Amino acid sequence: MKNSIFIINLILIAFSVNAQNFVPNWSFEEHSLCPNNYGQVDYSTGWNRAIENAPGGTWATDYLNSCNNGTFGAPNNTWGYQVTSTGNSYMALCTMAPFAQEDYRENIYIELVNPLQINNIYVPSIKVSSTDNSQYATNNIGVK
Repeated sequence: MKNSIFIINLILIAFSVNAQNFVPNWSFEEHSLCPNNYGQVDYSTGWNRAIENAPGGTWATDYLNSCNNGTFGAPNNTWGYQVTSTGNSYMALCTMAPFAQEDYRENIYIELVNPLQINNIYVPSIKVSSTDNSQYATNNIGVK
């Protein structure tokens, strides 16, 4: 089973325009419900899962929070152990799973607080960690 799962431990997209953060709920702390199953990205307020290369069902980015002390908890969960960079939450996404689909990718998105402006310089920053249970890594995680 070839797969690579990464934990997005913190999406601290602090754009360089006066160090203003354009990403609401950047650390996934605000949530409507405690995650208890796969693919519950939308339990983290404002966040959504893109389904372009990851069809529905159980194959989707997973929301992990310390309010769950089992499979979907933090820092311990089904993918291993990873301390959060801040707060109590992070996301786990898979960047390759040919057993699920040939060009499988999991992506998440959120609407920015303000639109980006032409000719301004923005510096996105994310923290990523390979899970304990990943067989492979990737060199192409990015922000769009």
